[in-house]
Amino acid sequence: MISLIVLLGSILYLQNRRRHGKTYPKKICRMLLGAELAALILSGTELLPAGRLVSDLVRPENGKAGREESLIAGTREGEIRYQLTLEEREMSAREAEDKITAARTELADFLRENTEALSGESPDPKAGEERAKAGGGKEKEETEGLSKRSQGEGDKADIREIDRDLRFPQSLQKGQVALHWSMQPEGILEQNGRFHRDLLSEDQLIAANLVYICGSSRREETIRFLARAYPADSKEGYRSRIKRALEEREKTDRQNQKMDLPEQDFRGEAIRWMRPYSWRGEKLLALGFTGALLMLFAQKKSRMEAVKRRRENADRDYPSIISEIALYLSAGVTVKNALERISAAYEERRKQGQTGHEGYEALSLLVRRMKEGISERQAYEDWPGLCPTASYRKLSMLLIQNLQRGNRRLAELFEEEKQRAEEAGRLRCKKLGDEASTRLLIPMVGLLAVVLMILLAPALFMHL
Repeated sequence: MISLIVLLGSILYLQNRRRHGKTYPKKICRMLLGAELAALILSGTELLPAGRLVSDLVRPENGKAGREESLIAGTREGEIRYQLTLEEREMSAREAEDKITAARTELADFLRENTEALSGESPDPKAGEERAKAGGGKEKEETEGLSKRSQGEGDKADIREIDRDLRFPQSLQKGQVALHWSMQPEGILEQNGRFHRDLLSEDQLIAANLVYICGSSRREETIRFLARAYPADSKEGYRSRIKRALEEREKTDRQNQKMDLPEQDFRGEAIRWMRPYSWRGEKLLALGFTGALLMLFAQKKSRMEAVKRRRENADRDYPSIISEIALYLSAGVTVKNALERISAAYEERRKQGQTGHEGYEALSLLVRRMKEGISERQAYEDWPGLCPTASYRKLSMLLIQNLQRGNRRLAELFEEEKQRAEEAGRLRCKKLGDEASTRLLIPMVGLLAVVLMILLAPALFMHL
């Protein structure tokens, strides 16, 4: 009822806007009207059965999921609501037997498509006798048991040949019939159909005991397979037979200190045994070359990082150097005398135990070179080579212009450069702070992972 009222109200509202010449977004209105119409239809489908008397509930068919049913019981005490989970219908014994029969037919079709019948041929008894002699009495008993079982089942028993992996179905009839496989002898053919062909030196008869389960009904069946070994004239067959001979020789010769390798193969041909070349020397050589390349790369990276640190340290010293030069220039001292006094003060601080600074070290070297006889212009031109950064290149240009044009406006230029250097220093400190905070995210994420594991581990262990 609410959906109908809302739909009618929306239609009347839109007609009223259209009558007065007002526009509205058509796509949005169509989508809204469609949603209201769908809600009306859904409400109608729920309204029709609601309130009617219900005498029975229809169960979901077998193989379908159960559903939730909401019920209201009208009693003398009033209306009482119930929530019931209605499970799927269970099969009767007759239906289960029919499903198992259909599953047998489906499995027979699967085997007919993926394997071939033996077509009147029987397994070679000599091969079974030879395997029994080589492997002991256990395989002999298994072979005799399989032979007696196949004779008891009659000549009509179908033997299927298998020479590759098969994906045996674990359920049939859309999951309503479950299959359980067990193989005798074990190890050659797994329950999922994986075939270990390399374990066979001769053809082997395998009995697959199969159990069909549907509801409370179950049926057993035995399917026989003839596991084909690799042909003796193929490379795989030759390798598997030699491997089998080596394994048997190793088992029977464990009491001796030395194991004698077979001198002939199964054909009677001579075998020459040798050890493979291990390539250990070449591997060590390659490892040495790799280590040398990594060391060269590490040294180059270390040198690059050292140069980068020198540049960063020199840029860190630049604002204080500019401030001191500007201070001396404002006091009427020449540039050369200012540099000498700054160098002398730095040397005095060094004698008192202060750590070295790249920018001041370059300035002291510059002053010493001027005292040794190098011209002032040449010294200023060489300063960017000692501190290869943009700041010192600009300082060198200012000093060279001072020599060309005189001291006019030099103090103002250095004052402007001082402000720019201080602003660059603040930006550099902010950048370093951002990088440090980013690096701190890694341990924070690690701690968060530890906390999550502490919270989730009890729930996981309880679930397991």
